[in-house]
Amino acid sequence: SRGADGRYRRYRAFVLGDLVLPEDVIVADHWNASLRHLVTVERNYAMPPVERGQLLLINSTLGLDFSCVDYLRDRATGEPVFHDVNVYPTVVGAWQGDMPAGDHGRWHVFDNCDRLHLPPPGGRSVWRQVDEALLRLARARMTKVTASRPVA
Repeated sequence: SRGADGRYRRYRAFVLGDLVLPEDVIVADHWNASLRHLVTVERNYAMPPVERGQLLLINSTLGLDFSCVDYLRDRATGEPVFHDVNVYPTVVGAWQGDMPAGDHGRWHVFDNCDRLHLPPPGGRSVWRQVDEALLRLARARMTKVTASRPVA
């Protein structure tokens, strides 16, 4: 829905196991908040606990370990309205407009904050957080496999 400034916003977050990483907000001048109608991109945004919990619930319900979810926020309540769950997300940014002149190639989305000198989501290196989430996923899988083996 349209914000008080007359712009529309599409929020995006990655979910890896129990880790939720806010990615970006597309700010557009059209209800279809997409690159076609782009005004700007906000690289950092505050994610309320209710959004984090609902994103984790989406992955859990769908049986996903990794996804990228797009959503809006209701104008009246601020509650998230989820509209797209990417089960094979691209982790290379589609919009490169904030790259410094002379920087070529495509940026991995988890590097954006570091490259743009912005605080990372969660306040720590995104890569450290990803490594820890992957280890937790691997441990959980090993626990399930071990628990499902018959006792001799």
